[in-house]
Amino acid sequence: MASPIVAGAAVVIRQALEANGRAAEATPANILKIMKATGKTIVDGDDENDNVTNTGLSFKRLDLLAALRSIK
Repeated sequence: MASPIVAGAAVVIRQALEANGRAAEATPANILKIMKATGKTIVDGDDENDNVTNTGLSFKRLDLLAALRSIK
């Protein structure tokens, strides 16, 4: 379910790079790097009173606004 969101975000990041004269940097690898560097870290911790087992692992959540702000 997240694939269309991530694909759309990648297009927006690519457009922002091109609009700022950085079209050469608009590669899939660099766009992914920007997404990872600006993503918000989320920890799968026990923050609720439920019977769900939490892993304690951390994951990156896409933060498109932070990604766009990093492109100048």
